[in-house]
Formats: sequence, structure tokens, C-alpha cells
Amino acid sequence: MANGYNPLNDWFYLNRQTRKKGDRQSNLHYHHSYEIFIILRGSTTLLADDKLISVSKNEIVLLKPDNLHKNNGGTEHERYALHFTEHYLSQYMLPDAYQNLLNMFNNQKIHLDSAQFSSVIEIIQRMEQNPNYSYIHICELLTILSSYKNTEKKKVSEKHRTIDLILEYINKNYQTVQNLDDISDAVHISKPHLCKLFKQEMNITVSDYLNTVRINNACELLRNSKHSITDIATACGYNSSTYFCKTFRHIVHMSPNEYRKHIDTN
Repeated sequence: MANGYNPLNDWFYLNRQTRKKGDRQSNLHYHHSYEIFIILRGSTTLLADDKLISVSKNEIVLLKPDNLHKNNGGTEHERYALHFTEHYLSQYMLPDAYQNLLNMFNNQKIHLDSAQFSSVIEIIQRMEQNPNYSYIHICELLTILSSYKNTEKKKVSEKHRTIDLILEYINKNYQTVQNLDDISDAVHISKPHLCKLFKQEMNITVSDYLNTVRINNACELLRNSKHSITDIATACGYNSSTYFCKTFRHIVHMSPNEYRKHIDTN
């Protein structure tokens, strides 16, 4: 499985990319940054924590730092991904000002009309042309978007409803799940159907997803607590600290101790 840890070295990052129809990421990942995901044309589906989010033109997805996610594919689509950290905003704004703007990330998806969407794209394009003044454009963009509310309406297929149940169950119970039978029993489908459906829809196995969720939470504990590696392994659902360390290295490409030292030095 590919690296699930994607640190953002810069405080600000803007990327424009085109993906072909059916092209989807195999690896779940996260950033220590806020992300604004904007579709220019086409449509796709994002997996963000325990939800599948359909997104097309005039729609914007908002992701908080350390939100486990991946592009799950759709039609051919072109998108912007704008990343920035709270530290970046703190260089130019007072805490009360940027904290109020960051409240907009309590929404997960917003829909704009064509005129509003065009205004957003104009701001993004000014960032591309004048990256040294991006902080001005980010403040402008956040101010505009903060006036809109979450407009996500669930209109999903039976398959996606089942996937949503699986994702929700794993994210809530990753600490206590013993095997795949626990998951299949919880969502009332057979284990073979569970494995086939999840792999088909998510391009990742159930076991890999469960391990990624566990390791993502382990990373949070390593960053924000002084618990021992053994205690963190247990807290994240691993009965063996040896297996935990092996899985952690496979996903993060460093040991838990190395990760903790990396965080401390940065």
C-alpha cells in the first residue's frame, strides 16, 4: 500500500491537475493543512474520513487538517487543490480574524451559482499569477466562501449507502474491530460481498483501509501525547506492538519512534 502520510512542507501550496475518467488514487493520505478542492470541469467522488462526497463544477469541498482522504475517481475532470496552514494565516492576520474564517471548514461541501463560482476561479487564477501575494487572495477567498452553508444532499446509490455504512463503522470502531466478520455482521452483508464491493468501489481492500485509519490515529497520538508505543498500539486496535510497528513503517515509511522524533524536530 502506498504512503498514507503526506506532510506539507510549505505553508501554502496550489496545484492544478487533470485526471482521466476512472483514474483514482489507491492511497489514502492526509496533510497538516486546510484544503480547498475545486472542480473546474467534469465530476469525481472524494473519500473523506467516513464519507463519499460527489463533487462537480460549481461545487467546492473543504477538508480540515489531518482529514484522511483520497480521490476515488469519476469522469475526466480538472481540479484545483489549494492548501494552506493556520501558521501561514497567522503571519498576516490576527488570531480572531482567521479563526472566524476557518469556521467555514465545519461545512464539507458548498455549492455556488455560476457567477459566484467564476469569482472564486478569478481569485485562484490571481494566486497562480502572483504567488507572492497569495495571502491577500486566500483572505478574499475565505471571506467569500464563509458566507455559504453546507449544501451536501445525499442522493446516493444502494452501493454507496453500504460503503458509507462500512466507512462509518470502521471509523467509529477501529479500536475494537477484531476481524472482517465484525464489519460484515455490523452492516448485514456477507464477508465475501463486503470484500468484493469495497475493493470494487474504493480501489483499496477493507483491511488496508482499516490499517490506514488505525495508523492515522496513531500518528495523532504520537504528535499530541507522550504515551508509549505499546500503549498507542493498543489504543489503535493492535494486540501486538511488533505488528503495529511493521504496519506503521509500511504506511508511513518510518518507525513510530522516528515519526515522533521527526515531529519534535519540526
